[in-house]
Amino acid sequence: MRRMTSIKLPVSASVERDSEGFRTENITWQDAIPATVRDATRREQAMANQAGYTISQIYETRFYEDQNILMDEADGQIYDIRQVTISGTGFALDCTRRTPGRGY
Repeated sequence: MRRMTSIKLPVSASVERDSEGFRTENITWQDAIPATVRDATRREQAMANQAGYTISQIYETRFYEDQNILMDEADGQIYDIRQVTISGTGFALDCTRRTPGRGY
């Protein structure tokens, strides 16, 4: 299944600690980038499992600059970018849903 969405890639990130020692992340995101999201094929899932991860979604976009996370604007979910391949129309980003509470 394919669907159109928009993603945001990070521009900068900083981590600060408050007076009680808790971490606060401040991530600055780029403007929305058009993308297509799709599920992984069996072959792609098998290759990812051999590499030690599972694919949650694959985002296809024309713009990418070596970032390691992205945000899907449709639901605000953050994903780790596990592998990037160059496709005919740009880049295919194999992504894993980010574990809640995991730092940048």
